[in-house]
Amino acid sequence: MKRWWMTIVIATMPTAARADDPPSAAPGATPPTQHPPTGTFEIGASYKTDDGFGASAKVAQPDLFGTGKLLSLDATVTEREQRFTARFLDPHVLGSDVQVDTSIVGDAKHLAGFTRAALGPSISLSHMIAAHTRAYVMYRFENVTEQPDHGPARSPYDIGALRLGDEYDTLSEPFLAKHGSRVGAYIEVATAGLGSEVEEVHSKTFAETHRAIGGGMTLHLRGSLENVSSLSNQALPAGERLYFDGSSQIRGYAPNQFGPRDGTGTRLGGNFSFYGSAELEAPITHELSAVGFVDGGGLFDAHAGQLAASTGFGLIWRSPIGPIGGYLAWTAEGGPTFGFGVGPSF
Repeated sequence: MKRWWMTIVIATMPTAARADDPPSAAPGATPPTQHPPTGTFEIGASYKTDDGFGASAKVAQPDLFGTGKLLSLDATVTEREQRFTARFLDPHVLGSDVQVDTSIVGDAKHLAGFTRAALGPSISLSHMIAAHTRAYVMYRFENVTEQPDHGPARSPYDIGALRLGDEYDTLSEPFLAKHGSRVGAYIEVATAGLGSEVEEVHSKTFAETHRAIGGGMTLHLRGSLENVSSLSNQALPAGERLYFDGSSQIRGYAPNQFGPRDGTGTRLGGNFSFYGSAELEAPITHELSAVGFVDGGGLFDAHAGQLAASTGFGLIWRSPIGPIGGYLAWTAEGGPTFGFGVGPSF
């Protein structure tokens, strides 16, 4: 299952008074026009087989002081990852069609035998270059610490990287889309000139499409290619390598269940990965659907690697509180493996 999450809006926060708001009227006078509140406060709860139970909270003001700018604070905590983000977005810098998006992110995620913790800012500029297509440039800076499950923390290091990318998006919904496509690619370079203590190049290409094929059925196709490599003679730190992310990539496998290992059997992560999925959805009722799927992929470094694949079936219920679903998957190692989750995509 992919990124299960359930969000419940429990309160609406009023915005601050705008500059063009009229003063309070005298008793008996016609009440002034009131602007509806636009801020929101959300809390959510989730469960995913890979990540266990989780919770989230978000405060957002998408029309800050009536300017059309966004300011938000959000936190997501699961048994495997904790992420906190402060974000400011201006969709029209100086009245132009250029969008600036700035954020400060703190993230700690458990990987293969260690936790990667990072904190730092990022800023991106983007522009619509064609219908449904946005190009962007982003700079990010992170201070990274790697804490092994046993033993002292490794020496921290800084990452300063510049990313160029674009994305085409016609999805009907951001999660569990019934039709439309999303295709994107980026390349990111980290060098000493950008403030990085690790010199690397990181690239990724991804695509998904969703098409009705008759009889009420929908075909969902997804795939990605990702590569990271050192630009110096030094090996990449463990926290900069690629790791298998469990059922969000291949259903039936737990996070870090496959990929290159050292002599003790510890997963090392890799430099190159690819994943793909084909899924057929058939409606049972308006809200309930059955799905059959085939997932596959691989994770490799310069010396070793491993392929994995699974097949299976499941159910999706597009409930009033968000999608709820489960699946049974058979892998090369056996099965079936059961997975369950609540959230925006299956």
